Amino acid sequence: MASATTSFLPERGGFKFPNSFRFEMKQELPLIGEIDLEDLTVGLCGGMCLTALDYFHSNKEIPSRETVPGVDTELRRRLIRKQIQSLFPPDGILKVLTWTAIDDTYVWRHTAGREFGKVRTRLNKKKPVVLALIRVGRGEDLKKNHQVVAHSYNYNEQSGRVRIGIYDPNHPGERSQLSLNIASPKTGINAIQSNDVPFRGFFLIDYKQEMII
Repeated sequence: MASATTSFLPERGGFKFPNSFRFEMKQELPLIGEIDLEDLTVGLCGGMCLTALDYFHSNKEIPSRETVPGVDTELRRRLIRKQIQSLFPPDGILKVLTWTAIDDTYVWRHTAGREFGKVRTRLNKKKPVVLALIRVGRGEDLKKNHQVVAHSYNYNEQSGRVRIGIYDPNHPGERSQLSLNIASPKTGINAIQSNDVPFRGFFLIDYKQEMII
């Protein structure tokens, strides 16, 4: 049995307000051109995850507010900026689009192999990471894909069962979990979140720390 736990705790390090932003916004991204974030995300899950890690690594307490920050607040502007960063290549929107469109076998193999390996390495070093959860396939609603912070894992090397502890911006204050089995990825990984939401796979999102002053 292999496991690792970081000091990031969802009830302390995660935002107290839910990921319930609703707005339209267009943004020009390098190499991609103009995108409409409303077409690609539900709320600002990526921005919330990256910003939560900024607070964590800066040894600052997360804001205690339980309501979504207003349009003209500094926190709202930071969340939007970090949301855009979460979509940058090489592990941003292009990879989301590719993994959404590609067949299940590819997603299963790469989740079980390279991506879980990267997650395990980071968590072993006590570094929480942001994951892009691919929940849908070709022709389905891209907004159902999601981003979360992984803060711990438990891996049974004999059975292949993996459990990853996460902070999910859609469920503030809760300790959620991803469950999957990587023993035979060619036939499936049986991936599901603890709130009974299935997902096809995940990959690591690049994170560059920004200090909170």
